[in-house]
Amino acid sequence: MKTNNFYWRLTKGCLFCLLFFPFICLHGQNKTQTAVSDSFQVKFVFAFGEKGEQPGQLIQPNGLVVDPNGFIYVADTGNNRLQKFDNKGRLVSSIGGFGWDSEQFQQPMDICSGNSLDFYIADQENGRIERYDKDLNWISSIYSNQVLPENLQFVFPISLSMSIHGELFIVDSEYKRILKFNSRFEPATMFGDFDWGQGALDKPAQVFVSRNDQVFVSDQDKHCIKVYDYFGNYLYDVGQNILIAPTGICAGNENQIIVTDSGLDRVLFFDKTGRLLYQFGSEGEKYGAFNNPGDVAFLQNNLYIADTGNNRIQIFKVNVIVSK
Repeated sequence: MKTNNFYWRLTKGCLFCLLFFPFICLHGQNKTQTAVSDSFQVKFVFAFGEKGEQPGQLIQPNGLVVDPNGFIYVADTGNNRLQKFDNKGRLVSSIGGFGWDSEQFQQPMDICSGNSLDFYIADQENGRIERYDKDLNWISSIYSNQVLPENLQFVFPISLSMSIHGELFIVDSEYKRILKFNSRFEPATMFGDFDWGQGALDKPAQVFVSRNDQVFVSDQDKHCIKVYDYFGNYLYDVGQNILIAPTGICAGNENQIIVTDSGLDRVLFFDKTGRLLYQFGSEGEKYGAFNNPGDVAFLQNNLYIADTGNNRIQIFKVNVIVSK
């Protein structure tokens, strides 16, 4: 159980502690509604979703993506479905339910889109990637080809991201590695397994491919983000000695790396070199607080958080003050 308790041993002459204890408590715990720093202003806007099985309700939403028009697509994992909301959080359409057919899921864990016309869902327990159009019409399924060598197969896909070149990167929780598919959805290469040395993954959670062709993978057991080039060569770590159980990753303005951490119940901003810039959030149910946040998306200064344990989506406005 996470705790932010402070333990002080006050003595008769500890005037310093009595004077500064309130300040230290405030500084050590993130504000839950609006967080402001010298260069960042993060303000809660609204939230939608509540626990339930009815249309528009959510159970353990793990993944989300936002298209350029502000429509929000949510992998509603606990309900085994995909739901589409408008930019006000109103339900537009929903598809899914438990099963094996083309419009059913078993633990859909993540969703991505490359062109905002097609959407790809990591259907974990069915061992496949499902492809839908923007209106949630089924297009096709992508399965692992059992004829290919083992190093080009996947078993349980839990996350995926599409590059600007139309190539799909998939996290396989079974083999603990990344599998890269070309634009024809043929497996091309893999990386990050136990043979990868310093770039080996222990418990990969999510993958994100940036517009400059860097691949970011959250590794919960190594408590960091592993960064690779487009061909799978390990480059460096982000968040070492800061992150506990990183999950979702996306890019913000000024090439910031935005990470949700389910262990810290926070959202953290890093620069492109991996330096921590800002963080906000705390454990809780209030707006601006989180319970096991699973994913993050960013569009036009709006920050979208899949607040998985609270069964909702939270939206924030982010303003970055760039020093001149």
